[in-house]
Amino acid sequence: GQGDLDLLLSAPIRERTVLTAKLIGIAATILLTYALLLLPILLPVAILGHPRLLGVVALLVSLALIASCLGLALTLLIARTVGPRAARTAGQVAAAMIGGAVFIVTQLWAHSDRLGGRMALIDALRKARAGELGPGAIPGKVAFGDPLATLLALGGAILLFVATGAAFRRWFLAGFQTAGMR
Repeated sequence: GQGDLDLLLSAPIRERTVLTAKLIGIAATILLTYALLLLPILLPVAILGHPRLLGVVALLVSLALIASCLGLALTLLIARTVGPRAARTAGQVAAAMIGGAVFIVTQLWAHSDRLGGRMALIDALRKARAGELGPGAIPGKVAFGDPLATLLALGGAILLFVATGAAFRRWFLAGFQTAGMR
């Protein structure tokens, strides 16, 4: 919470270390959540005959790093837009509205005769060869152990994570110091 961060930032530990650890903790929480759901099913399958599926581990790490960066970017954007005091409430309202909108759109799509439902979407994606070529194919290739795709995904995610960490430290500390002065 806020008190924990106040304590950590006043400790004799460099602010850079504290905020980097916080960002790593966010990514680890995301990774752990999905790893606990997916790996108990996937690992036996990979060990018993499909070792290329171990690429899913690299995919999980990449996606966790990217998700933590996107989440932090949205959080900082909301905090800068509405201010640090209203950021939590605005974030919760935005999350509820986005989640509700996604749910409504998926339900409308699934139950719409005019759009042809789910199968029309799947057929359209198949015809467009979505996920077979270009950047859209990278996650699938990583999941099945393609070394180049894995290098691209992990390398890109790590670069994004490092850049986000640097921006997070700069913007967060400036906002934190400003909020403390008010």
